[in-house]
Amino acid sequence: MIIRSKAGIFKPKQILSLTCSADNNSTPLTYKQASKHPHWQIAMQEEINALHKQQTWSLVPVPPNKPILGCKWTYKTKMHPTGKLDRYKARLVALGYNQTYGENYTETFSPVAKMTTIRIVLILVVNRRRKMLQLDVSNAFPAR
Repeated sequence: MIIRSKAGIFKPKQILSLTCSADNNSTPLTYKQASKHPHWQIAMQEEINALHKQQTWSLVPVPPNKPILGCKWTYKTKMHPTGKLDRYKARLVALGYNQTYGENYTETFSPVAKMTTIRIVLILVVNRRRKMLQLDVSNAFPAR
């Protein structure tokens, strides 16, 4: 049997890059850096509005003899696969490493889907010839 490699026929090796060339210098590391740019101010305001809308937190007096948890802003420049700017994403996160079980919190909740579950859903979609839509959830919280 004659195979391609014995006949000297080779497919050209195709090397694909999965990275996009985003200017990482434009993503701030601190609030002080972000607050100087209008697009990051808008992203932070959108995050605050979403937290208020979801009734995630409210300001209350400091409880006596209880530690106060801090928070910080994280920033991410979201890009389309083509490398074009999609949006600026700011997230306000609690400094959870200061928490103590039973004192600051009693339970945790993190909605996560295993890769096996995603594969099963995709197989069902293909086999039943259904449409698949993508949904980007900016803030996800459990129902109260």
